[in-house]
Amino acid sequence: MAHSCDIADEAALEHFLDQVRERFGSVDILICNASAMGVGADRGGWRRSIGLDLLSSVQAVQQVTPWMQQAGSGSIILLSSIAALRGAGAPTYVTAKAALISYAKAMAVKQAGTPWHPRQLLGSGLDRVSWWSMG
Repeated sequence: MAHSCDIADEAALEHFLDQVRERFGSVDILICNASAMGVGADRGGWRRSIGLDLLSSVQAVQQVTPWMQQAGSGSIILLSSIAALRGAGAPTYVTAKAALISYAKAMAVKQAGTPWHPRQLLGSGLDRVSWWSMG
C-alpha cells in the first residue's frame, strides 16, 4: 500500500491513519520520523518545524494509541536526534526534536503501571529513538 500524506495537514494525517486501519484492520506499529530539518528561523519556520517534527507525531500517537490498547498490542517509535541533546544545529530543529524526546518521556511516565513497556534507545548514528510497546 503506497500513499502520500502531508502530515502537516491534520485532517490528511487523520484520514491516512484511518485508511491504514481500515485496510489492514489494525495498526501494529507506528514509526514517526518526519522533520522539517530547521526550515527557517522566522515564525513560519518555527511553526512548520514544530508542526512537522513534534505535533504530527503527537497527533499520530493520540490517534493510534486507543486502537493499540483495544487490540492489546502495538509499538510506537519516535525518532529524534542527538542534536536535541547537544543543542547543535538549527534552533527550530533542535527545539522540536528535544520536545519530542520530552514527549516520549512524559508518555512513558503516563503509561507506568500499564501493559505498555516504554524504552529509550540511543542509536549508533545521529538518531535518538524513543519507543514503547504493549503486549
